[in-house]
Amino acid sequence: MTAIATHVGLAQTDVELVAASRQGNRDAFGQIVRRYQGLISGLIYSSCGDLSASEDIAQETFLAAWKSLSGLREPEKLPAWLCQIARHRMLDQRREAVRENARLARAVTQYDRKWRAAGG
Repeated sequence: MTAIATHVGLAQTDVELVAASRQGNRDAFGQIVRRYQGLISGLIYSSCGDLSASEDIAQETFLAAWKSLSGLREPEKLPAWLCQIARHRMLDQRREAVRENARLARAVTQYDRKWRAAGG
């Protein structure tokens, strides 16, 4: 890669940005985030309908992507890979919400039983 191609701000291909990111170039990864945050946030928002949650999950998506860049076998398929990570993060969030709802339901049921047993 030439010095011009590695300068942040110039248009680079996804493959170039992934290669630079794998070498620890955070600015290159920042370009990836800027390039795809609309796609990823929109995908997540269309699924959950919650802007705040979609922003959190998008952030988790990009963090997971940064940590697992070495696992991206086909850098030219970066958008699809990011979308897959986002889908997994959404599923993780939904599973956690289901677990939390189940914990709350058990707590309410236990409280209700104790209250009734105490003569309430």
